[in-house]
Amino acid sequence: MSEHIYIPGFGPIGAKLMVLSECPTLTDTEAGRLHAKSNETTRLFTEAGIRQSECWMTSVSKFYVPPNVGKKKIPFHVRARNHGVDVTQQLEDLQNEINAIQPNCILGVGKTALWALTGKVDIGNYRGSILLGMGRKFVPTYNPEHLNWQATDIEFKGYWNRQIMIFDFKRAKAQSAFPDRILPQRTLQIARNSYDLAEFYNQYKDCRKLSVDIEANGTCVPICIGLAFNKRHGITVPLWNEGGISNIPTSDLIQMWIMVAQILESHEIIGQNFNYDRDKIKRLGFSIRKLVSDVMLKAMAINPELPKGLAANTSLYTEEPFYKNEGMYQGTINDLLLGCARDSCVTFEVDENMDADLDELGQREFFENFLMRLPGLYWGIENQGFRVDSNERDRLLRKYVEWDERLRYELFHLTGTDINVNSPTQIGILMFDNLGLPRREGTGEEEITALLNSQSAVKKPEHRRILELILEGRRVRKSISTNLMALPDYDGRMRTTYFPCLDTGRTSTGQQDPPIRPIVEVIDENGKKKNKVLGIAFQTMTKHGDIGADIRGMYVPDTHHLEFINHEPTIVEEEEVFIQADSSQAEARVVWLLADDEEALRLVDEIDYHALTASWFFGGTEADYSKKILGYESPIRFAGKTLRHAGHLGAGKRRAAVSVNTDARKYKIPIQITEAIAEKALNIFHTKQPKIQKVFQAGVVECLRKSRTLIAPLPYGIDSKWGGRRTFFERWGEELNRQAFSYLPQRAVSDNTKAAALRIKERIPRIKIVMESHDALLFSIPISRRIEWGVIIKEEMERPISFRSCSLSRRELVIPCELEIGHNYRDFKKFKELPTSVSTLVVKPAPRNVTEAFTV
Repeated sequence: MSEHIYIPGFGPIGAKLMVLSECPTLTDTEAGRLHAKSNETTRLFTEAGIRQSECWMTSVSKFYVPPNVGKKKIPFHVRARNHGVDVTQQLEDLQNEINAIQPNCILGVGKTALWALTGKVDIGNYRGSILLGMGRKFVPTYNPEHLNWQATDIEFKGYWNRQIMIFDFKRAKAQSAFPDRILPQRTLQIARNSYDLAEFYNQYKDCRKLSVDIEANGTCVPICIGLAFNKRHGITVPLWNEGGISNIPTSDLIQMWIMVAQILESHEIIGQNFNYDRDKIKRLGFSIRKLVSDVMLKAMAINPELPKGLAANTSLYTEEPFYKNEGMYQGTINDLLLGCARDSCVTFEVDENMDADLDELGQREFFENFLMRLPGLYWGIENQGFRVDSNERDRLLRKYVEWDERLRYELFHLTGTDINVNSPTQIGILMFDNLGLPRREGTGEEEITALLNSQSAVKKPEHRRILELILEGRRVRKSISTNLMALPDYDGRMRTTYFPCLDTGRTSTGQQDPPIRPIVEVIDENGKKKNKVLGIAFQTMTKHGDIGADIRGMYVPDTHHLEFINHEPTIVEEEEVFIQADSSQAEARVVWLLADDEEALRLVDEIDYHALTASWFFGGTEADYSKKILGYESPIRFAGKTLRHAGHLGAGKRRAAVSVNTDARKYKIPIQITEAIAEKALNIFHTKQPKIQKVFQAGVVECLRKSRTLIAPLPYGIDSKWGGRRTFFERWGEELNRQAFSYLPQRAVSDNTKAAALRIKERIPRIKIVMESHDALLFSIPISRRIEWGVIIKEEMERPISFRSCSLSRRELVIPCELEIGHNYRDFKKFKELPTSVSTLVVKPAPRNVTEAFTV
């Protein structure tokens, strides 16, 4: 067979850099030479400043080995053996080849090269590390050919990984200049007594910054705390003398706790995702003087699109190889304690080395004056949580369980068997084998919705009903398992965890996975034991449609709050209410401003703009679909709103149609459109509002062409020249445009909401912020303070956003805020008690930043 042709390595004898790939491609086999066709690897050489002609190019196997196809992942050595290739002989030949060439460094492209040289398989962890393989220095990276659309068995997700590969290529080039493996030298120490800790601290007590890390060893209670005043010397302090953690006498351990408390209160803290560490540290009774740098947020400031975890940033900003799986968690307690000290040193070094990028990009002020104020805000929100009305929860649980049983019975009646609607395998067999429906790539909501929207694909009414029951059953079961059966924290409050570092600048929420809170063992409906995580992702609670929206009713305001009476903290029993502050048409207003469409900005406060848009597409007038007139969401208005949003983001006809149809079915809105209708609607939209394309979108594209970078507007009160910055690494095309068109409006609105929350908290320190959700804030407020505090909330939410230094420079924008009030999280009504003029109340003015104070 032509695939069994031997394709040798090539290049100059004595090359300082060897490039090791998996095997020749079929194209290489036919041409008789590796990398015969210009490919991603070749382009990366150019961008990394590597001359391919100066490298020795070779592969693990000199014979073609078929790649994985489909979901089944077969290891390389098994695929090779199945194809008749002797891997043992190939590895021996590779060792001889390396010995003959004697490169200073080997750049391994792909997980097979990593496995061949080190026996390791996790390319995601080890890429970028300086390792040893077959006696030579070795830097692994992802397989660049997996950037191609047609690639199978890919090692990563996200085209931004190309930028990571360029960094790895550059690292290998730098390492090829010398043969030695030179790694960071660190002194890692375990405090065996209070003398060790005192001796360590006396060396560095005059240092201002301190890097801190904790380890919980599979529990949710810290067993140690790591401290480092520089990147070279770290110490771990064991916190207990039981469970094999240490054998320090209790009296001496108490002295060490006292010393740790004094150290934490005397220095400015550096951490990684430090809200987790802070929460655990404070629960032990320690206090933190001030968090001055969180390297996760610093990575966010440098570029939101790149990884923000410590392991990834260690590979980018230090020469420390990946060490988390090198005995730290699999070894002894001593290994874990030393690893904690290493974490502290590495965090300090990452923070230190990030500073050059932060300053070069002009993000120092934005990071220090805005992003670093967010951890305290979100720590407070996470600890607040919701109070749960157990009676309402039980009522809703009965309702949804009965609903689920009805759906199961009807589905059984139609199919003749019990079907698990959440099983892709069972649903695939039912749809494509038993019912004979046209095959799709999956059995998700979009695929099933597409079938339902095609009269030719699903002709029989009973088949349509089966598909509808599958979708409805999934949503009902999700409502039960995810929301109604969610476990509150140990004090009975339902909580969430915030991640404030999405690439759009928005936050996401999640459950309280370990080590935030412990796993709880429960008994499922089948009587089997299973592990369950505490809390829920607040932002996933739907408020639309007839499935799941009423679950919000089980969350209610508090019944007491803290007051200072005669300077003494006192718990006051008083009914509270929810006040929700929601920015009105926030992202649309930003888009109109960026499009220089002042008419739209004027009309949005006078008419129902979504209804007007719908009339463009479907005929009639604004009044025919206006929510203000009809009192409900017209299906036509819903379609107009969704299509407008698609137009703002430059979506094509397919994406727009899928968005309308999927959301409509999810919320049981009786409308569906074809791609032809979507295309016609988008054409009308851009004809009616040409500035969206010709000014806003064209301006964004021009910025991408110049630097692939966008700088967002700046929220009020932040002392910084620039707003949030993002460089886009996606390939040119619709996906890049979608990301770029959404960045400025989403970042503007999200940062505006966060900054408003900071200002509100400054003016009303005792206010309880229950939830932040992009363009809205939810508060639990004593009923006697609803008007006074409501005025302040509205005032701060409506502060002007500065677009002066935005990539598309514009005037300031004020986004109106609508306040709603409710006695649970489901039933809100407009808050009509606010005075028409804020001058009727005396409120404390918002603090000015340095620049504003100077210019006023």
